[in-house]
Amino acid sequence: MNTPSVTDGMVSMPRDDFEELLERAAERGARHALHGVGLDGPDAAHDIRELRSLLDAFNLFSCAPCQGAVFQRVRIPPGNFRSGR
Repeated sequence: MNTPSVTDGMVSMPRDDFEELLERAAERGARHALHGVGLDGPDAAHDIRELRSLLDAFNLFSCAPCQGAVFQRVRIPPGNFRSGR
């Protein structure tokens, strides 16, 4: 990367250098964000796959026909189910 120049308070640099700087800053920000939520370790990819799988299961269950099928299967009337209690 070339040293940027400053003229009248404006920083000037080649486009390739600027894009490289932006890419490094974005990657650093992404790593910081992942660290903040605990997804920066060696098991991060596995954890993300688990979260996606859990979300898929939740979305599948949240559709009304699926809920009806589950309630009939375990013989719980739909009106008696309250989430979070």
